[in-house]
Amino acid sequence: MHCPDVQPGGFLRMKLSTTFVCLILVLGVLPLRAAAQAAAGNGTSDGISVYGLGELGVEPNCVEIDLSISGLAELPGDALVKYRDAKSQLLESLDKLKLDKLETEEVGLSISAATSPEEQQRILQGMPQAQAKPQIEVSSVMRLKLNDIRGVRPEELLQTIGRLLDVAQDAGVGVGLSPTEMVNAIRRGQYGNQQLPIRFVVADLAQLREKAYEKAVEDARDRAARLARLNRVKLGATLAVHEVLVAGDQPTVQHVTNFGQQAPPPHVAEGPRVVSSSLTDIPVQVKLLVRFAIEPLDPATARK
Repeated sequence: MHCPDVQPGGFLRMKLSTTFVCLILVLGVLPLRAAAQAAAGNGTSDGISVYGLGELGVEPNCVEIDLSISGLAELPGDALVKYRDAKSQLLESLDKLKLDKLETEEVGLSISAATSPEEQQRILQGMPQAQAKPQIEVSSVMRLKLNDIRGVRPEELLQTIGRLLDVAQDAGVGVGLSPTEMVNAIRRGQYGNQQLPIRFVVADLAQLREKAYEKAVEDARDRAARLARLNRVKLGATLAVHEVLVAGDQPTVQHVTNFGQQAPPPHVAEGPRVVSSSLTDIPVQVKLLVRFAIEPLDPATARK
């Protein structure tokens, strides 16, 4: 039997052609596999993916008021004396109110270059700045916390808040940012992003979030069961769960110095909390993305 002659290099060309074809097949399969994995990660693969929302309307259990204590002078020593006098007068006036559930906490003590009150007004009004002697400001935030307010009548609570603000005004202490901090915030374009000076807080989130989780899981299963019924399929077990939103996970209070930098947090951790500017029920929400399997139908049920 005569075998056909193989030209020199023919076997090598055949081997290279086979390798090239295999490489094309591999490159074609890899994107498909990656797309399938991405679809599974996004909850778009086989199964039913739904959002579940759990929400509770809760009365705040605490109200916080940020007061700005400052001392302004040409010399640092004089500024410190003015600051101490204002702080001492404020604390003495607060003690006279005899509020058992009131706590005070000093946050973010700082010393910085400042401008005179007249110059601050010129800046706020957009007028050109005049030559003036440099000023030094010593300032801090005195945070007032009125605890256990849940269940207190709104009128009574507002009267108490009004008494605290009257005491602050009599002591020469402002609410929110100091004048220098306000000017610096306007210069940086950050005035609208400042923390609410008076805020109502839900701080006891442990049990509340647990109930919100239960509601979110129940809501997700109800939604998935509805979709399964409408599409005439059988809902299976849970395949994946992703947290989308959990009340209190995001920080709600930032301490900013006159230089626009975040100051060290207070010595007491604030913990998970939800805040509002209004004295009303505050929503405590948990949102989940849940993917359920689809079980094969029983043949007898499928025929029906």
